[in-house]
Amino acid sequence: MTLFNITSKLNKSTLPGYPAIFFLKKYQCFSSYAESWEIPFESISDLAWLGSGAQGAVFVGRWRGEAVAVKKVKDAQETNIHHLRRLSHPNVVRFRGVCTQSPPCYCVVMEFCPHGPLFNFLREGRDQVPPKRLVEWTKQLASGMKYLHDHKIIHRDLKSPK
Repeated sequence: MTLFNITSKLNKSTLPGYPAIFFLKKYQCFSSYAESWEIPFESISDLAWLGSGAQGAVFVGRWRGEAVAVKKVKDAQETNIHHLRRLSHPNVVRFRGVCTQSPPCYCVVMEFCPHGPLFNFLREGRDQVPPKRLVEWTKQLASGMKYLHDHKIIHRDLKSPK
């Protein structure tokens, strides 16, 4: 199951939501740098399970009054993605922080996209999507990927489920 594995979220004016969690190369960071993005796990409320897969379990919760996606990972090393904080693009889901101070609960906290994966939306076919809108979404996906590549970030999960 590849929940939250869409390359980039779609423009909110087109279709809000559509999540992405980035499975990136591991980068080293200084502890003072990491601490500035530390989110106490206890500060996240109303956790509800969304799904799980090989990379971990994903939950929706509330942090500082906003809905966030909380990805529980297996070890602290998988939260070592603080370089995401410098990213800011309308087609890339925002990184909020990490939880590493409450072992064994290690989490990556990202912007929550309430509509789920694009693949599921298209597969379910609840709404007929006009070709022009599909082209717009494709351009937005490509724009988000270009932005990531321009920042030397490799998205290692750019595919739809089988």
